[in-house]
Amino acid sequence: MPRDPVKPESERSDQGAAIVTGAARGIGRAVAEALAARSVPLALVDSGVSLTGENPDPNELEAFGESLRKGGATVAVHHADIAVAGTTTRIVEQTVERFGGLQAAIACAGIRVERSVQKLTPADIGPTMQTQFLASVELVCASAQHMPEGG
Repeated sequence: MPRDPVKPESERSDQGAAIVTGAARGIGRAVAEALAARSVPLALVDSGVSLTGENPDPNELEAFGESLRKGGATVAVHHADIAVAGTTTRIVEQTVERFGGLQAAIACAGIRVERSVQKLTPADIGPTMQTQFLASVELVCASAQHMPEGG
């Protein structure tokens, strides 16, 4: 069974927020909802693009963040393209500054290519690798120095 990335409230000190990428929908949204239910402050990150990486729209993330706030959650919203190098590092720094620390960094952002494997080209795979792999590595590296002991 996977380890819970956030300690139970009774075991936590004031450790800051949890960053969740891909927070507007899918797994990222479910993770954010679960953390909000546990009163974990959140930094939600999403570019607002469709599953194929097109048509960015910040409204979905904004509306989700507002719905969590109405439920009592503490939420910062970052409409950002994590595929751009340096973006997740900037968000980690802003989150630590705003919330005083970092409890967890959870990478759920993803896009998919709508082609069969036989028709894929390296250009098709680049945006997916940038979003799902390289941005996740950047998030982990930027977050590690701010994680609580044993985090």
